[in-house]
Amino acid sequence: MNLNEMIDRAQKVLSGPKQVWPAIKMDGESATEVYRNYLIYLAIIPALATFIGESMVGYAVPFESKVLYVPLGRGLLGMVLRYLLILAGVYAAAWLIAAIAPKFEGSRDVTSALKLVGYSATAGWLASALYIIPRLGDLSVFGYVYSAYVLFIGVPIMMESSEEKSTSYAIVSLAITLVSMIIVSMIVNAVLR
Repeated sequence: MNLNEMIDRAQKVLSGPKQVWPAIKMDGESATEVYRNYLIYLAIIPALATFIGESMVGYAVPFESKVLYVPLGRGLLGMVLRYLLILAGVYAAAWLIAAIAPKFEGSRDVTSALKLVGYSATAGWLASALYIIPRLGDLSVFGYVYSAYVLFIGVPIMMESSEEKSTSYAIVSLAITLVSMIIVSMIVNAVLR
């Protein structure tokens, strides 16, 4: 997949998730290809934006008039750590989602779960570019809400769960993905503080 194909895939995920999930399911990409062709490029956005926002732009302390900066060395360490943990967190969430699939009459397919978690994160990761200006970073929550919607739509298609159990499976998958993101943030914050 080249850059134009990656951008086209991202646009389709954002503009028509109901139509793109069947194509993603049938595209034949391996987990390695999903990482190599898509995830490694989009996952850098939250890490890089946070680094720029915290280390170069600075962030305001609530109820005070001063601006703080994360030192460049610590900011770079945080960026690399955040990036690697995001990529690992996607795989961990995918593995767990695949592991519980039989309980929801779904297919235990880690590659499909990886596509589900990775592609559904597109809106959130793109919206996280707002962290370049830390005061706007909180608005990225709207991108993550849309990502949750995309994941919700994708669960029955990607994981082939039964129609009766797809809603509960989507809720559990969303919870797993959310916990994965929280753990990534906690580890990065623990290392950098």
